[in-house]
Amino acid sequence: MKFNHNIIFYKITALLFLSSINVLGQNSVNGKIKGLIKIDSSWSSKIYLSYIPTFSDIHSMSNEMIIADSKIDSIGYFEFNIDFLPKEQKLYRLHISKKADSKTSLIIGGLSENYFVFIANRYSKLEFKATSTNPPFKNIIFETQNENFEFQKITSLVFKKDSIASLSGLSKRNFIENRLNEELLNIADSSTNSLISLYAIYKSNFESNYISKEKFYKSYLNKWSKIDNSYFNDFRKKLPIKNSKSNLTRNIILSIILIIIGYVLGKSRFIKNNRIKRLSVQERKIFDLLKKGATNKDISDEFNIGISTVKSHVSSILNKLKVKSRKEIMD
Repeated sequence: MKFNHNIIFYKITALLFLSSINVLGQNSVNGKIKGLIKIDSSWSSKIYLSYIPTFSDIHSMSNEMIIADSKIDSIGYFEFNIDFLPKEQKLYRLHISKKADSKTSLIIGGLSENYFVFIANRYSKLEFKATSTNPPFKNIIFETQNENFEFQKITSLVFKKDSIASLSGLSKRNFIENRLNEELLNIADSSTNSLISLYAIYKSNFESNYISKEKFYKSYLNKWSKIDNSYFNDFRKKLPIKNSKSNLTRNIILSIILIIIGYVLGKSRFIKNNRIKRLSVQERKIFDLLKKGATNKDISDEFNIGISTVKSHVSSILNKLKVKSRKEIMD
């Protein structure tokens, strides 16, 4: 029997070509998030994926924000198919909840902080391990390099500096916070990813330093002027210098600010004092410790009360003062 070597060659070439197309197709679609997380029996075995429309919503949670959920198996593995996401990179959050809590519960700070924010789109293939137990998402290790490396570095940097600051006196804490803000602004200025850059800006407490850094923010807005999305549009609304087209406009704005600043400061001080007066005697004592950066364990030891009672008092204090986190109390 004679073989036609040309036919065999063409068949092999065609098979290889079709295989390569199939592999490329698989790599270009079917985005996926999968990972391993360490949790104890106090946590629910479900993990939730939420969409975060602006950086102002990172600490917000509702049923409408949750877009998917997945089962966490006995070894801590979970997986999401995300090919339904938009093609543009956006912010998302993974979170878990305590068995006794609602699925929309969000714990900010402390050993029970229950969420992790990251960047993704429909093509993302994210695989990571959460190596910490308390809090579950403190240490994240990505299996493949992607933009979330830099995103997570910002989170880790802020967590580290905040931890040091919480154990320091007022003067040292101010030095640490100023140094942290400088590092974050440098990251924002040098990053080529708009979301990473803006994340660094938000972590730098820009709303309290934009006046002293007006030149920087003008340059920053100009750099990203072509970016039109919910994240930057929300950010632009928060900066009064966003529409400065001339020195005259700037001077008018500054003049108005100077005219009303006394009234605003007076009213703000009155409102803050009134809110503090709403606190009970015990809550005021705990409030004083929170201003110094005390943990739930510190407060529990100081007043000889249970952790659950401390959490209840802290939650009441945050609600009465209309603030979202312990850091706002310290600031």
